Amino acid sequence: MEAAESDLASSDSLRDQISALEKKLSSISSQHQDFEVWPESSEGRILTIAGARLQCRGGVKVLTGPVIGKVGSTDARVLLEVNVEAEITMFVSLVDEDVPNGRVIASTKKLCPARRPVAITVSNLLPGESYVITFSGVDRESAEARVGQFKTFDLEERALRVLSVSCDRPDKTLSGEPNMWETLAERTLRKELPHVDLILHLGGQVSMRKAFEDR
Repeated sequence: MEAAESDLASSDSLRDQISALEKKLSSISSQHQDFEVWPESSEGRILTIAGARLQCRGGVKVLTGPVIGKVGSTDARVLLEVNVEAEITMFVSLVDEDVPNGRVIASTKKLCPARRPVAITVSNLLPGESYVITFSGVDRESAEARVGQFKTFDLEERALRVLSVSCDRPDKTLSGEPNMWETLAERTLRKELPHVDLILHLGGQVSMRKAFEDR
């Protein structure tokens, strides 16, 4: 009995040591990335975001996206559109308490046609975890600005927090009126509030009422 308890205590101690080591390595890696000067390359500057080293390519701009589509417990779909045909690499980084700056756990390449949205699927994710997606092969401005994030569903959770929107026309917003999308962005980005699991768009962006009004 005493031997079993001793083994259990040793196991817990080893787990704590490994966790502390991971945090220390993450901190060192983050500091190194902050002060490292990335070399110039033939296609442009290399930068790092969420642990991913991104090769910037001048002239390749992201027109749409990343749009996070269906997210399950172990997979997710992302939509992206670029201005010219280019091979794009999407990196998926896991973000958690041990490595808050992110570490790359998967990447996938996709030949994107010019001005045609494509869907990129990533699988073998962990349930209930937060991920950041970045893109290599686009220009620096797009690489820095077009960063997505999502959280996979935790099948063991019993609660689901949902926001729903409809009948929104940002171009029809008058001066001084609240912008619904700005309100949503502010709400979902506030870390001190409970996280939002799902946003449902219920349609109504194109108002058909006037088309059926009697003239």
